[in-house]
Amino acid sequence: MGDELPDYEQAARRGRDSLAAALISRHNQRMDRVGLIAPEVTARSRIILNQLFVLESGLRRLRSRDVWMARAEAAPWLDHLHWGIDSLVSAIRLLASGQLIGAAQIARSQLERWALNLAHNSGDRRRSGESNVEYYTRLWSGRTFFHVESAKPHDLRSASAAGRSLRPGVLYGAVSEFLHGRGPDAKAVLCESCLLLDKAYLGSMVEAASKILDLVDLCVDRLRACVATAMEEAGYPDRAVEDFHRGSFIADPAGASPFARWGLWL
Repeated sequence: MGDELPDYEQAARRGRDSLAAALISRHNQRMDRVGLIAPEVTARSRIILNQLFVLESGLRRLRSRDVWMARAEAAPWLDHLHWGIDSLVSAIRLLASGQLIGAAQIARSQLERWALNLAHNSGDRRRSGESNVEYYTRLWSGRTFFHVESAKPHDLRSASAAGRSLRPGVLYGAVSEFLHGRGPDAKAVLCESCLLLDKAYLGSMVEAASKILDLVDLCVDRLRACVATAMEEAGYPDRAVEDFHRGSFIADPAGASPFARWGLWL
């Protein structure tokens, strides 16, 4: 029994039980391979998760009884920061499960959300007729963070362990094309859907997965700044600086062995 459409049509002709057995077998093959994303993607995902853990710990500290925000209106904002961190963790989980479409959708929507935050704080608004790609490129141009530093206008270079160039506008456009089934990364979906995460074909997913993680990286940078600001406003500037540094430079080897399947099964 193969895994092409004619094979399932043949099983259907033998009866419902035969088709059901073929579909169950297909499902089991994919689930047995969950967590086999490329080692370089796995290692980078774990580094980002470590950074998100630092941010989550900072938010939990702000919610403790003896360290509460002085302003009552801060509580909904902390909820929103929690939502951002949870969403990025979900994106990485989907990515590690080989579900690139779901991961890309979350990462892109999060970039849109935190671009609004950056625009609000910088006062930089979209110009008439400006596309998302052009706007995000300009919005991040000249921004200097601990994790992403501006080398020259419209060319952001990553200071992360991955050493990848992060161009927000270009990345946003590439991931959007991927979600619409276009562009050079579209073939990566075949590995998930038709090829059932077969190890022999996982290489086609690496570039698409790396671009999704690039978007996650940019969102983590913005969340880091937001959490640090919240801690400073709560009266803990020293802790804000310490956590900001800790969350920026966790780049030690995080391991590249596959994620445990039981931690990724849906």
